Amino acid sequence: MAGQLGYFALRAPEPIELAVDRFADEVRRLLGVMDRRLEMVPYLAGFDYSIADIASYPWTVAALEGLEKIQPDRPPLPAARAWLERVGERAAVRRGMAVPKV
Repeated sequence: MAGQLGYFALRAPEPIELAVDRFADEVRRLLGVMDRRLEMVPYLAGFDYSIADIASYPWTVAALEGLEKIQPDRPPLPAARAWLERVGERAAVRRGMAVPKV
């Protein structure tokens, strides 16, 4: 969903408002599911950092950044943002996120 949102909102020759709205709403809904889970536990799979966090982190960063550009006035997702901060503080995550884009 986030990939579709990115395409229609940021990369399409002309943004298609209906598609942008539809995919933005769906990305926000999915991030809301994540946010509700992270209200209960510190990591996606429970109380320990796992492959679920490793795999989801960069996609979630991109999804939230895109969503903020498209819907800057929508309420934040506090638990998901706290999770992003918690995971993003890890040295290995910082190194991985610093790999240059080719």
